[in-house]
Amino acid sequence: MGVVGEPALRLAGRRRPASRSLLSKRALALLRLADAGVSIWPEPATHREWIAHRARAQFDAGLIDEARTLRDRFDPALPAFSAIGYREAWAVIDGRLDRDQAIAEDARRNVAFAKRQRTWFRAEPDVTWLDATASPADRALAAAMTIAL
Repeated sequence: MGVVGEPALRLAGRRRPASRSLLSKRALALLRLADAGVSIWPEPATHREWIAHRARAQFDAGLIDEARTLRDRFDPALPAFSAIGYREAWAVIDGRLDRDQAIAEDARRNVAFAKRQRTWFRAEPDVTWLDATASPADRALAAAMTIAL
């Protein structure tokens, strides 16, 4: 996924955490690239494949059981349950969708969300976009060249 860093954080009205120790090493690396105006994003067809694979993996890993347990313990109207996946899992539990239909709907909603993100991030000025499917070495070289120029 693309990261645009500080400009996006300012637009969202948020600041970075005071302590960078709160961020993972991967997040720190992405923020450093974002500070330099570099972001990665896969081509749409590849991204759709990744999203479909991830949706299936979530269901395979027990999303339906997780959703059932959480709905039994908490109010389903909580904002956290608006996350993509819970509505689809609950539809399986309630008999409105079968598992494969729920996975397809989860993937469809995630693809639409990714498209909105990509459209929003594309409007960020001075961002160099790198192919997320390129080898890490190729991405690192392209990022380094962008930073050096």
